[in-house]
Amino acid sequence: EFRRVLFRSRTCPPVTLSTFSIGGQVFRSNGTTPVASATVVIKKGATVAKTVYTNSLGMYSAVGLKPGTYSVTVT
Repeated sequence: EFRRVLFRSRTCPPVTLSTFSIGGQVFRSNGTTPVASATVVIKKGATVAKTVYTNSLGMYSAVGLKPGTYSVTVT
């Protein structure tokens, strides 16, 4: 069971972005143990935009996403 996902955000100067990235870290429900090899699915509406996997530290990054609103699901 996963309880917490941390998201990184970056502040950019005002420019028109053609692509961006989403990244974060996944922890077990105890909040301190990172989860390696978790599947992270990033959707824009009902469409899967990217599927990535966490590394040994529970970190993930999805690059090349178009601007928009996304949902992130971890399994």
